[in-house]
Amino acid sequence: MSKRTEELKIRTSPEDKERIKLKMEDAGILNMSAYIRKMATEFASGWT
Repeated sequence: MSKRTEELKIRTSPEDKERIKLKMEDAGILNMSAYIRKMATEFASGWT
């Protein structure tokens, strides 16, 4: 497993944050960083 040494920060509205939490719950993911990383990498891989 590679070390995660880089940090990304995002700003979001309270409404978007709540939507993210609901999607996390649906996916069974408890850690928001893990969820955002999963969504970002899966979305990005669809662009290649």
